[in-house]
Amino acid sequence: MRQLLLSCVFLFVFIMSVFADSVSSGLRGLLDSAPDHRVKKHINRALQFDEKGFNRALREELELLARLDPDSADEYRRLIECAGKEAATPQPEAAAESSGEAAPKPAKSPGAGAFTEKKYETAYKYYTASRTDDALRVLAEILTIDSGHEGALSFISLIESEKFIFDSTKPFQNIVREFYGQGMGFYRREMYKEAEERFRKAAETDPTNKQVAEYIGKTADKLAALSEKAARDRELNRADRARTGGDIKTARAIYEKVLKSEPDNSRAAFYLADFERQAAALIERSEEMLKANNPEGAKEAADRAYQYSPKASGGAKKRADFEYASSRDAEKRKREADRLYNRGVTAFAKGDYRLAAECWQAVLKINPDDAEAAKNARLASERLAATGEEGQRNVKNALDEADDFKSQGLIEQAKSRYEYVLRIEPGNKEAAAGLAEIKKIGEQGADEAITKRQ
Repeated sequence: MRQLLLSCVFLFVFIMSVFADSVSSGLRGLLDSAPDHRVKKHINRALQFDEKGFNRALREELELLARLDPDSADEYRRLIECAGKEAATPQPEAAAESSGEAAPKPAKSPGAGAFTEKKYETAYKYYTASRTDDALRVLAEILTIDSGHEGALSFISLIESEKFIFDSTKPFQNIVREFYGQGMGFYRREMYKEAEERFRKAAETDPTNKQVAEYIGKTADKLAALSEKAARDRELNRADRARTGGDIKTARAIYEKVLKSEPDNSRAAFYLADFERQAAALIERSEEMLKANNPEGAKEAADRAYQYSPKASGGAKKRADFEYASSRDAEKRKREADRLYNRGVTAFAKGDYRLAAECWQAVLKINPDDAEAAKNARLASERLAATGEEGQRNVKNALDEADDFKSQGLIEQAKSRYEYVLRIEPGNKEAAAGLAEIKKIGEQGADEAITKRQ
């Protein structure tokens, strides 16, 4: 009977199912983006059902998840379809000739009814408890109902392949068998460190035992895979902490590193895609603020966008930086012009016309269109010219010119010279009297004006 069962199993060894990993990989992807602990718990339960081959329980769990996580309902329904296809596809366990890529789990049950499903679960429980004789007995019961049950056939093949090969030509085989059995017990429960320890003790007793060496290699592969996953999880957790703490630059670098080592890591891919979306929104905001003449706000938005995506936001950051620097330079120049202008006002009030003129001339170098500074600079220069002997001569000459213009009837020219004298010497009585006389002449002329007939 055993030979017949093994022959049936070997007929299926070459068959590869295109759906073999679709459910488990899909579930792991959903686990990374699960919205809460409750959903994660049910996803982990579904993964266990998938690994153990409990297809009916798996499908029920997936249907529950579709209700608990409506945003991913379509994906859960797709996985339900995949689980149905897996159940209909022969998937003999490759562990009998395995390279150690997967844990020694039994093949998935094809769901041949509630009775065989229950029996299959019972056999697996016996198997993980290393009660392999009981597991074989239950599997044989399944075959009495369904002689072509692929899951049971491949499960039997797996158990047979794991049985210790006793070599009577070597010493201490009972001790080797004891350590090997202990190692397999831990291995079936995925306690790989303990399993490796037992297998190595068996190898110390029988260094040439190929069966022991094979499982040492498988255990080492499992430990390495777990170590890599744990390291990735630690890095992802560190990235999540950086992201929630606002350190987007660090978070992005870690997500990119994880995605480079594991291109299908959905958690890293999700947040990197989210960073690109946020960068695009911030770039748009920066451009709007530039149009609204708010370079400071534009720079702030562009700087944040650059953290999310340096590549996508490099151009926007350059534009915002340039406009912000230009605005800051203009503000600085205005502050300096105002400081010099006010210093000129103080100097003028103290009679320091030279300093006042210099200050207002400096203002005009910063802003040539400042009309007040230009006017004040001319006044300070005139006042400066009126000081000292040379200034007094200028005042006397101006008064003489005003009197001459007045005597010739050139009233406007005379008025201009009198006003000039009063600008540089506000208390000059002669200039004040001359202006008063011109005003009086103007009033008389208005009274004597001759008008045309109507």
